[in-house]
Formats: sequence, structure tokens, C-alpha cells
Amino acid sequence: GSAHRVPELQRGRDFLVLEPLEVERLRRGKAPIAIAALIFAILLVVLFDYHISLAMVIAALIMILTGCLSIEEAHESIDWRTVFLVAGMLPLGMAMEQTGTARYLADMMLDLLGDWGPVAILAGVYLLAALITQAMSNAAAIVLIVPIALDTAMGLGANHITFTMAVVVGAATSFLSPVGHKANVLVFGPGGYRFLDYARVGALLTIVLLVVSMIVLPLFWPLFP
Repeated sequence: GSAHRVPELQRGRDFLVLEPLEVERLRRGKAPIAIAALIFAILLVVLFDYHISLAMVIAALIMILTGCLSIEEAHESIDWRTVFLVAGMLPLGMAMEQTGTARYLADMMLDLLGDWGPVAILAGVYLLAALITQAMSNAAAIVLIVPIALDTAMGLGANHITFTMAVVVGAATSFLSPVGHKANVLVFGPGGYRFLDYARVGALLTIVLLVVSMIVLPLFWPLFP
């Protein structure tokens, strides 16, 4: 019969179509090279101050050149959904910073919490840093929110170190979105997660860390020394 009739036979129950069995062959002999490439990338970051992304690209090239995997296999392993997600969120973070949106949100939150006392304002600064860092890098969020926190602390006559540490800890709680941290992006595709999965788990974790931080931070750095 003609070739286009084969799919019809496969869908039916009258015939069992025998097909070649593709067996995945593991390249066990290449395993030491792959491990060495990973260690080499880590050493580049730790000892020679290479950026992690550049070091990993070098390691990937080593694995391709040494035959650990082919270019086709490397291309097929890329999760394009994650690539486009990051490509869309990075400009959003830059736009929030350059248009003053983040600063506007900060001022609005502090105005709402101004009558609730210094602890509430400290919690607001923490939450602000935790929310802003979901759309931009941790370092950018800290640079953006720390001056606001310092102005707020000076206006209250409170300890500026306490407010600064609240921003630092809050900016590290990148649990609410897959682009909040590089580790979130790495597991997004292989884990089969959706965007809201991070919010479901990260919201409770963020609240827990908020409560713990509001208890621990004033113990190390009193609000009013």
C-alpha cells in the first residue's frame, strides 16, 4: 500500500504495525568529560570571577566539541518556553525601574502604612522588596529600595540598619515567580511547572519569612537603638 495509509493502520485495531525500536545508547565513556566540564565551569566562576552564564556556555561548548552530545541534541534540550519567559520579564523589570513605577509603588505602600507604626512600615519595606524583586534582579531591587528605606528610617528616627537589612532579606525571597531567581528558571521547564505554581508555594513561604524577619531583625538591630 501507499505510505500515507500507514498512519491509518496504526490508529486502527485490525493490524499491529511493527516499527523499528529506537534504543537510547548511553555514552558512558563521555561521563568523565561531562563531569570535568562542569567542574571547570565552577572553577572559572570561583577562581577567575567569570559570570556563571559565560562559564556554563564554555562548558556546553566543551561537551559538544568532545562529543558528549551533538548540536542537534543540545538544540532539542533547550526549553524555549523558559527562554521566551525570561526575554519578556527582563524588559518589564527594566521598564519598572526606568519609568519610576517601582518608586511610585514604594511611596504608595509607605503612605498606606504610615499610621500603623514603625514595625508595620518595616514589614511594608520588606514586602515591597520581595514584590519588586520578582520582576527584576535581586541587586537591582536592593539598589532601588534601599534609598527609600533609608529615607523612611530617618523620617521615623529609627535604626537605618534595620530597614536596610529588611530590604536585603526581602529582596532575597524570590519565590513568587519563575523569573524571580535563576534557580527558579532552571527548574521551570524540566519540572513541568506553571507560572502560578510558584505563587501558590512562594506566597506562604514569603509570609513565613516575613514573620520570622520581623521577630529576628529587631533583636539584632533594634528599631530604636
